[in-house]
Amino acid sequence: TSRIDYNDLLKTFATISSASEKTEIVAKIDAAVNLTNKLADASSLLYDTFENTVASAIIPESEISSLQSSALSLQSKMSSDQQSLISAKQSINSQILSKSEKVDSLRDDIVDAETSLAEIKATAARNEASAQNSLDVSELNFLKLKEPATKAELASLRAQVNSAQVNVAKIQRQIDKATLTAPIDGTIVELNGQVGDLIIKDQNETFATILNKDTFFIEVNIEEVEVNQIQKGQKVIVTFDAIEEVEVEGEVNFVSLMSVTSGGIVTYPVRITLKDWSAAPIREGMTTYTDFIIGEANDVLAVPVGAVVNRGGKSFVSLKDGSPREVETGFSDGSLVAIKSGLTEGEKIIENPSSNLESSNAPRTGGSDSPIFTEEERAAIQSMTDEERKAFLESKGLGADSGMNRPGGGMGGYHP
Repeated sequence: TSRIDYNDLLKTFATISSASEKTEIVAKIDAAVNLTNKLADASSLLYDTFENTVASAIIPESEISSLQSSALSLQSKMSSDQQSLISAKQSINSQILSKSEKVDSLRDDIVDAETSLAEIKATAARNEASAQNSLDVSELNFLKLKEPATKAELASLRAQVNSAQVNVAKIQRQIDKATLTAPIDGTIVELNGQVGDLIIKDQNETFATILNKDTFFIEVNIEEVEVNQIQKGQKVIVTFDAIEEVEVEGEVNFVSLMSVTSGGIVTYPVRITLKDWSAAPIREGMTTYTDFIIGEANDVLAVPVGAVVNRGGKSFVSLKDGSPREVETGFSDGSLVAIKSGLTEGEKIIENPSSNLESSNAPRTGGSDSPIFTEEERAAIQSMTDEERKAFLESKGLGADSGMNRPGGGMGGYHP
């Protein structure tokens, strides 16, 4: 039987080629393994038979041993062939399994690729739909933009513009309030704060002091009995305690209507603006003296008040030769008196003519001759008020104007 199976197996293996399926080969290997098992069993049986055979003349001991060796050799070969067949089967099964795994992996890749393709197609479809929707909306908006605005839309836009302008104005006001702007040009000479400080009106000290050297002014207080003689635009001569031989002309630009009372004395603030002072080294806070000019006589002929005497209500001067001459007097400041008529420039007169006029043949209309002012009167004039000076000059038959002589100009002036 083993011989028949073995022959059939040889015929079967003769039909195997490179084109045969691995499963077919595995099946034939299984048949070969079964056959080797049978042959191994047969060789084992032969060995047992030979081992139990008693040596005789017919079958000597040596032949029995040889047969036993052949049986063992066949059994060993069958076992080896069986292992080879089993290894071949395992190799083929591994190849089949590897191929199957590869096929499964490829099948999974195909499934994944098909899934990804489906997702890509779905995403593309969604994107296409979204793009189409955006295009439709853009076309609709474009058509709306091409249409003229309605009255309601225009009104809404105007309201938005007005609201924006109001907001801008509010912000600008806030910026303006947060920005401290100097009211005048000048130099900051004192600063009592820094950026970011909170300034509360009427509670903080002066934040900054600015000195404008383009304009200097002086503030003085004038007593109530004299303030009516001060007028806006009036000329003022200013001298400085710290700067000798410097006089600066000023002008009254403000006379307060409100009084200030201090120590029972009522005064009125007066402000004087300096003019053409750039050549003088003036500084803020210097002590000044002010002469308010309330009357002037410029480019007039003037003689010392002691050269004029009053006789019978008329004024006379004594010429160099001692003869008297009647003159018409005018403005006087207590030192000089203006001559309106009776003398010409260059004529020489006697400064103190009292004795000359008394002994001369000048006509007399009664009364005593005397100089226009005595030394005591001239000293008294300097301390008189305006009303007292006016009454005194009228009593002398002179003009009521009075003033202070100013160097370099005519006569005139008054300093309360």
